[in-house]
Amino acid sequence: MAASDFSRKFIDLECLLLKESTRLDAQLLNKLIDDDFQEFGASGCAFGKSDVVERLPSGPAPTFYPQNFAVVELAPSVVQVTFRLITYRPDTPDASYSLRSSLWRLSGGEWKMIFHQGTRTDAFEKA
Repeated sequence: MAASDFSRKFIDLECLLLKESTRLDAQLLNKLIDDDFQEFGASGCAFGKSDVVERLPSGPAPTFYPQNFAVVELAPSVVQVTFRLITYRPDTPDASYSLRSSLWRLSGGEWKMIFHQGTRTDAFEKA
């Protein structure tokens, strides 16, 4: 089933944040990530917005394969996006697998990510 226009908007935003060109662009990251952003990474570490905006542009970007998106409007200005993610890092031949969950909030007329969590999981088939 094709994603609705509403769902597609958030799937596109998630995919935009996974693109290497976005991850290298601190100005774009700053625009897409809310000032109150908090992340609980699959690594077990917690990050705020400044951590992400400073860290992502400095390292080699992994290759990501997101799949199985679900988009739920929790309130008129809050949306949750969940998906599965396969990650290949440049420094290791092995993939890592995680479940992902993001919260997006409408702020100043723009949707911004306010929360993200990655949880490691067992390997799964690439869709």
